[in-house]
Amino acid sequence: MVILAGLIFFAVLAAFAWAVAVAKSRALRLANEMAQSLRETHRRYLSHLDSTPMGMIEWDQECRLRAWNPAAERIFGYPATEVLGRQGDGFLSPDVTRLVDPGHPFLALLPGDGGTRLTRENLRKDGTPIWAFSDSRAVNP
Repeated sequence: MVILAGLIFFAVLAAFAWAVAVAKSRALRLANEMAQSLRETHRRYLSHLDSTPMGMIEWDQECRLRAWNPAAERIFGYPATEVLGRQGDGFLSPDVTRLVDPGHPFLALLPGDGGTRLTRENLRKDGTPIWAFSDSRAVNP
């Protein structure tokens, strides 16, 4: 009787271990598929960002530049290495309004409630003015 109980216990324990191993294998396979999908999505996003003719500029919540695509380099004349991490406090705009001043349209984006559209004069690196239209939307970090 004790031997039978021991065999049943061992069989239940083996079945449980097998079920855990199968679940772990499935979870690892799913995690690998998700990681591969994320890498592919990121690759496509970077390809789009690099090849679009529109200047794509991304700011963080402290008004620092986080992304600056090749079209923005051509439009404004600044290489990405020169502007990334920099606050946009006048180097793109001839006015003296800092992006962090109360009432600046950029601040409307911070709560994540919609966005703002502006047409304004900007400056290229060489100092020549350029009019630019911006359609700005907040995205979750």
